[in-house]
Amino acid sequence: MTRKKSAQKVIPLTKPETTEEAEQRPHLSPALLQQQIAQLGTEIRQSKPNAGLGDIKFINEVSAHKYVAAQYLKDWEMKVERVGNMNYPEAAAKKNFSGTLTMAVTINADGSLHGISIIHSSGNPALDEAAKQIVRMSAPFAPLPLELLKQLNPKILGITRIWKFSDESMTAK
Repeated sequence: MTRKKSAQKVIPLTKPETTEEAEQRPHLSPALLQQQIAQLGTEIRQSKPNAGLGDIKFINEVSAHKYVAAQYLKDWEMKVERVGNMNYPEAAAKKNFSGTLTMAVTINADGSLHGISIIHSSGNPALDEAAKQIVRMSAPFAPLPLELLKQLNPKILGITRIWKFSDESMTAK
């Protein structure tokens, strides 16, 4: 015995738009959309580098014990550069290559990595990701010194650095 298949009917979830509704909807031209995107880009570029990072204090904002902060920063840079030079990104190994990016790294009190964010991209996503990977491989870092912890609430320290990759060397400044 064979059964007849019933015809399936597609029922739209929303009612069709009337001509009057379509005319009331704002019309965006490609030029207007480009202008809006450019405005948003300008706003993002002009925003504070640590926007969205809340109450995290960056190393250049530490007021007391600046020598302790400077030593911590120097030790951090040496470790990251050592790991970076041992794991130099393939994206930067090309002859006459040069790329620069700005990255914010946040470190928990125990020296574990809290977060990484690219503030200004190199324009090369592979290079940006390689820089993040170098920081991840460098972690954990030394625990934050007690003198710094007294100034941090929450107990997170931020470091913003400019990274320059070239066919000669990788540095965090």
